[in-house]
Amino acid sequence: LALSSTTSSSALSQFQHLSLVSKIVTELENHLSIKDKTVAEFIINLAKQSYSLDSFQKLLEQNGGEDFPEQFVANLWKLINIMQPKKQSLLENTKTESSTSNTTLKEGGSGVSGSHSTSTA
Repeated sequence: LALSSTTSSSALSQFQHLSLVSKIVTELENHLSIKDKTVAEFIINLAKQSYSLDSFQKLLEQNGGEDFPEQFVANLWKLINIMQPKKQSLLENTKTESSTSNTTLKEGGSGVSGSHSTSTA
């Protein structure tokens, strides 16, 4: 029974993450004409490293998103914090180093090597 519960929880968490990625891809496409899952996942990862809207905006600016409108960034921050799976608190996420920290948004995610999945076991 515990295994079934864990499997269901894991599946739900994975579904929530996929829904979030899809939503961010849609927002990027609607506002910036960018339809790229890798860029969406990169933005989600930056938000998970951030402890506030201001820190998220600064991270975006440092990684190629300096031209993103303020309201768009605020909408991304809100969506990500509402929709992300609740495995870790924001405080724990800020302590976690990203495997994609050297990639910039202007690269369109093409410089990302290896897996940068945000889910943990």
